[in-house]
Amino acid sequence: MDWNPPQPGELFEGKYRIDAVLGVGGFAHVYRATQIELGRPVALKVLKPFASTSSSDTEGAEAIWVKRFQREARLVAQLRDPHTITMYEYGRTAQGMSYMAFEFVSGNSLDVVLKQEGPLAPHRVATILSQALESLAEAHQYGVLHRDIKPANILLYEHMGKADRVKVLDFGIAKPLAEAGDLTSADLTQAGMLVGTPRYMAPEQLMGESIGPACDIYSMGLVAFELLTGTKAAAGSTTMTIIAHQLGPQNFTLPTELNIPIGLRSIIQGMLAKDLATRLNSASQIVAHLQYWDAEHPLVALPQSPAPADHTPEPAPLTPEPAPHAPANENSPALAAPDSPSDTGAPPPARRRGIAAPLIAILVMLIAIGASIFALTSSPASSVETAPQPAPSVETAPQPEVARAPELTFEVESAPEVAPEPAVQPPLQIDTSPAGLALFLDGRPLGDAPLSLPVEDLNLPQTLSARHPDGREVSTELVDLSEPVHLTLPEPEARPEPPRRAATTPSKPAPRRADPAPTPKSEPGPAPEPEPAPHKSAEPSFPALDTLY
Repeated sequence: MDWNPPQPGELFEGKYRIDAVLGVGGFAHVYRATQIELGRPVALKVLKPFASTSSSDTEGAEAIWVKRFQREARLVAQLRDPHTITMYEYGRTAQGMSYMAFEFVSGNSLDVVLKQEGPLAPHRVATILSQALESLAEAHQYGVLHRDIKPANILLYEHMGKADRVKVLDFGIAKPLAEAGDLTSADLTQAGMLVGTPRYMAPEQLMGESIGPACDIYSMGLVAFELLTGTKAAAGSTTMTIIAHQLGPQNFTLPTELNIPIGLRSIIQGMLAKDLATRLNSASQIVAHLQYWDAEHPLVALPQSPAPADHTPEPAPLTPEPAPHAPANENSPALAAPDSPSDTGAPPPARRRGIAAPLIAILVMLIAIGASIFALTSSPASSVETAPQPAPSVETAPQPEVARAPELTFEVESAPEVAPEPAVQPPLQIDTSPAGLALFLDGRPLGDAPLSLPVEDLNLPQTLSARHPDGREVSTELVDLSEPVHLTLPEPEARPEPPRRAATTPSKPAPRRADPAPTPKSEPGPAPEPEPAPHKSAEPSFPALDTLY
């Protein structure tokens, strides 16, 4: 459907003056506008009219789309977290264009900040991450999923002298809306693209599976990865390549050579787990982890710059010795000076000019005295040996004795000894056999081996574990960080084989009894006469056998 978006200088819906175009997307145009009645600047987002990808039941599909838009717009309008962009109004024009008016915030999105500054410091990333997650935590409580977390949708601005304030933009209502967890054709743009940006989408979102708060957390983990490294985790120049990286089995792991505190590294790796069972899935809990980690490991202030050479430092008071103080910064309130001497019970300290004047006078006097002494002691010998002059008739008054000025001693306050910075301990090298096992420290995911583990804020002892995808695991107690650690996973236990029958060996034949010794044959004598056989009956003994033959 052709549409004519509003142009700068026009009046939109009779109440918004279009001032400038801020951005143009596939679904909407975003303008900087002025709300005429209140005279306040707004960000006005005007969506294209609904266009169905199917010719059947266009009116029914459009009605469903408008209903979803209105429902989710009402939900987003209820969000009150200070890190969520505030919606002032939403509506629909007679031409079928839906629109929303948001608060206008002057700042830079994170993608612009990355282009200008490159990778950010870990503590700065933690501050940005915590604020953005607070916004998501409230939205998730209302059942609203963002579904398009990326650097371009997170805005940094300055407020009341505080930098790096965060606003999360575009809570999913600038695209065709679908039920959470239902990535159907309603989640396709007119060009057939998925809602969201594949480079920052969770695997379950890309696969069209049921989605929940964990998909926004995964996307936020990818943003944190990019802020720390300056590179995109899911690299690639084509959509298919990016999706292949997202759906691969390996988790994205922060480079081991980056000096990232282990607490922050563990939190982000937990957000980047592709397996929903091991991924951190509560934005409010992650915020609590970040705040606890930041409180336990506060940002170390940078040393103050040395004073210019022409600056004369104020003299330090003699007593009491001032307690060490933290270097001032632009956000620290200035120390108030006492209103009058009575406030402190002592007169105010003299200015530097009042101290310098008497010192100069004393120095001039010392120079004059030294010159006089030098003149008296360095006269020629002939002038001493001349005839004495006649004594004057009038006794001269004795010269007043010049009081010798007290010797001045200047104590130079030595600069406080600066303790040498402790030597940076090299990271702990961890490897496994086989390589690539998932590593955990006290149950917190670290990444896949091999890995270099920073040890600056590591409190011992802690348990280091390596886990195989099949569930096998090996652990060790970390007590010494000076030697690399190598974890060897035991081989899987072999299944017991069924007992084999013992091989039968032929039994040895029993020893034959010895034949009886032959008896000596006696000489045959005359054979005895046989006895007469008994008289047998003529009938057979087995008459039944006779019948067989």
